[in-house]
Amino acid sequence: MSQLLYGMYRRLVPASLKARLSGRIKQQTLAAMFRLTGNAAWAERLAAYCLRAGDFDGARAAHAMTFDAADRKGQTAISRRRQPSQFNFERALFQESGESVYDPLFHCSVLEGPLEVAGQFKVSFVFLGLKVSGQVKMPVDLGEADRPEQVRILLDGQLIRTIKLDYQENKARFSLTIKRPALEMFPPHADIAVESDNGMPLLFRGQARVARVQIPHARGGLSELLSDGKMLDKKGYLPADPGTVSARQDAYLDLYARARDAFDEEVGRPLFLLYGTLLGRYRDGDFIPGDDDFDVGFVSDKQNPDSVREETKAIMMKLVRAGFVISLNRRGKPFRIMHPEVGEDIHLDARPVWYQDGKVWAQRQAALELDFQGFKKVKTVDFRHVQAYIPKKTKSFLKAYYGPGWKYPDPAYSNASQVIPEWVFENLDRTCLGSGEIVRMQDRIEDERDKQPEMGTLIAIAMEDLYPLEEFERRVGW
Repeated sequence: MSQLLYGMYRRLVPASLKARLSGRIKQQTLAAMFRLTGNAAWAERLAAYCLRAGDFDGARAAHAMTFDAADRKGQTAISRRRQPSQFNFERALFQESGESVYDPLFHCSVLEGPLEVAGQFKVSFVFLGLKVSGQVKMPVDLGEADRPEQVRILLDGQLIRTIKLDYQENKARFSLTIKRPALEMFPPHADIAVESDNGMPLLFRGQARVARVQIPHARGGLSELLSDGKMLDKKGYLPADPGTVSARQDAYLDLYARARDAFDEEVGRPLFLLYGTLLGRYRDGDFIPGDDDFDVGFVSDKQNPDSVREETKAIMMKLVRAGFVISLNRRGKPFRIMHPEVGEDIHLDARPVWYQDGKVWAQRQAALELDFQGFKKVKTVDFRHVQAYIPKKTKSFLKAYYGPGWKYPDPAYSNASQVIPEWVFENLDRTCLGSGEIVRMQDRIEDERDKQPEMGTLIAIAMEDLYPLEEFERRVGW
């Protein structure tokens, strides 16, 4: 019979009525349990239920009974939460009905503020190591003077590198590839974060504050270097100690002296300092502190990039015949100079400098309105233990290339942050060698080696096999 009545109740009674009946039954049950036991916990539950049901008078009465009963029954745990319970109850009553005791905190609120972020970043493993790249948002109404200049990359909260932003088409981008040797000194588990120079975070993939990386083969140790105030260099390598850097710089100069003499004797034109190497020698009388590369250039009288490329190929062949090792980067950009008697990891970054359409051109991104005669004529200066050539109008070049701030050292400077028109890159890229040209040069070198076994070699990094890793690192490095 009871099952029959329950079935009729389910089929015939509307859901809204059932909810009211169920609520009324529950309220009456809670009240009955309190009257039967005198336990303050039942009164507390009744007060909460009445408040949710909108029975504000009943809620207030039940709430008052709660603590009266708790005091009389010795329910200390309930008595001790009298003030927080009263505050929460009266605030809830105020929020539901607008009527309650006076408390200025009831009018206060906590809101979720906007998430102020500067942009987003990505982290991915690439064949050279770990690439961190991203973009900083540029508000439309942000003036040039107020825009951020750089971002900071953090490893477990420690600064590992500051990078200048590359502004192009109102977008500010950055990129750093942390090379494999540096990754080996990471902790096996680490968090990478990026923030703008005003402290605003960039979000990983637009969602998280950090990117968590796992590097099982890492052995740690980088944290200690960072604690001493050191950072990765601009190419993503570990910072070398001053003694090592100084010794490498001396080796660069030894290699330069060899290459300078070869240009004098075999090419018939001077090999002069260029870019950062020239800046350090001219401004500071030495290398830029911590500088770990060596830039040189030579004049080409050709006036278009295709002719410059052909002339450069002939110069490269002369250097190989003189025993030098010549390498080309992944774009085929000419060229690096090495010598086996100096060291496999010591090289000069050389490039032709030519005049075309009213501008002086040179890789990596120079197209400057300068007097070409300022490069065709050079001066000899002392550079530590060797003599070096510098362009006669060095000051004009440094000002045109680095801008008016060239006189003042800027450790965060990178020419990647400069805005260069696409047509400049397109013209400069025409000096790069294609794989077919490289293979023909390599074949020619091997053909001549039978008669001249002391010849050097031509290495094209893009054409080297990555594996085995040890052989790749030995031949071209990271």
